[in-house]
Amino acid sequence: MDWQDIQDSAGEIFDIEQAREDIAKEKRAQSEEEEFLDICNDLMMEGLVDEDAIEEEAHRLMDEAGK
Repeated sequence: MDWQDIQDSAGEIFDIEQAREDIAKEKRAQSEEEEFLDICNDLMMEGLVDEDAIEEEAHRLMDEAGK
């Protein structure tokens, strides 16, 4: 939910806590996507060219970092 959604919802009951949680989730997802793309780019720079191998290795590295 963004500011435009809030303005468009005139007369509706607005749950600020839910909106904050939604925004936090969106930020975490965006951050994870950016990290994933950075890892993929680094792997390509290292010479890995197979798209499936890059994706698999990027997921493995992110899982490893999350532990």
